[in-house]
Amino acid sequence: MGRHHLEPSNPWIGGVATLFSEEFYALARSRLGPGGVMVQWIDGYGIRSEDLKMIVKTFRTAFPATTVWHAHGIADFILMGSVQARPLDLGRVQAAWNASPGLRQDFARLGFRVPWVFLADFLLAEPDAARLTLGADLNTDDLLPLEFSAPRSLHRDTASTNYRMMRAFRTREWPLLVGGAEQLDTLDAHLDLGAAYLRKELPAEAAAQFERALARDPAHVPSLLALGRVLPRLDQPVRAVETLQAAIRCDPRNAEAHARLAHVWQAQQLVERALEAITAAVRLAPDEPAYRVQRAGLLVQRGRALEAVEEYLTARPHRPRDAALLDGLAGAYTRLGRGPDALAALEEAVAAQPDDGALLHRLGRAYLAVNQPAPAVRALTRAVARAPTLAQAHADLGLAHLGAGNPFGALAALDRALAVDPAHAGAAQLRGEINSKLYGGTTP
Repeated sequence: MGRHHLEPSNPWIGGVATLFSEEFYALARSRLGPGGVMVQWIDGYGIRSEDLKMIVKTFRTAFPATTVWHAHGIADFILMGSVQARPLDLGRVQAAWNASPGLRQDFARLGFRVPWVFLADFLLAEPDAARLTLGADLNTDDLLPLEFSAPRSLHRDTASTNYRMMRAFRTREWPLLVGGAEQLDTLDAHLDLGAAYLRKELPAEAAAQFERALARDPAHVPSLLALGRVLPRLDQPVRAVETLQAAIRCDPRNAEAHARLAHVWQAQQLVERALEAITAAVRLAPDEPAYRVQRAGLLVQRGRALEAVEEYLTARPHRPRDAALLDGLAGAYTRLGRGPDALAALEEAVAAQPDDGALLHRLGRAYLAVNQPAPAVRALTRAVARAPTLAQAHADLGLAHLGAGNPFGALAALDRALAVDPAHAGAAQLRGEINSKLYGGTTP
């Protein structure tokens, strides 16, 4: 059985459209042995739906048994074609899994326990792919329409449109299967398939798998946790709360369930409930730094900055170079009026993440707060270079230049702030004050 893998570049590149032509596919078919499989990648971004259908239809002229699979999230697709349809033998998949410790280790590193997770990549079965191409054009060498149509959509964001178009033709969840399809209806299989869908940013499909797991065992805490995590992404916070509360009833000492419930409450601006839930998580898992950091952020919101500092400092040995932790610690110090401590924390945060424009901006403001305009200029200059559309950073740079004795540099920075945000009152006022001093009130 011959197998050849083809991964050409994007069809909008000059000359590449011939790798998507009827004649090319016929040539590829001629090189395959009996039972051979042709696999081709297609980009789903920057391509018209009509062109995508044309490619699939042309591919099917040589490989009438064509299925469509995901390549990466919703942005790319894989065509898998053969002359005759053949069911996917799950028994062979299981045998290959059992015979390959390295494969199992690779999957385990991704958090997967069963081989069936690759089915999360499946999109269209043979009949669905055939219906997709009804009425589509062919890409042939003598006319090569794809060569001229593909570049017209080069800079269009078509990924979501093409994914929805593909999904509209989907009538089957799986390809044709033999050899133990019941293995897909186990707790581990549903959990792993759901996790695989989440990795592809397909939360609705993930939720469906977690719900199937719960249909088998309504008290299965890992499935309750997984569903509770994904429901907020589907704008279902009430169900998320109910699901996580069910997990807590099943396992009151499950710290993760309390922490996830805290996230849902926090997203709903119910800070006291969130604080109660995350406090329970910290009590149950005192060595988990993420829970302490989450609790610290909530304490700051409630005006309890001193307690927040204690939580950040307790978590810090576990995450000594965590920029988000250090940034949060700096915020708590600022609330307490401890400017030098806030500055030191932000300096460490920027050292850990030197290209973060927002962090650099906060560092510059921290320097200004302790009356150090020269290092503030340096930090804010770096900040605006990395975040040029942040008007407040430009305005703060103007203030730093002024403090460093450079009014002309201040005016230039304030002009940039106003160019980004003409309604920035602070920048306009400071610019007016500087002009008044320099030119006696006359704006140059």
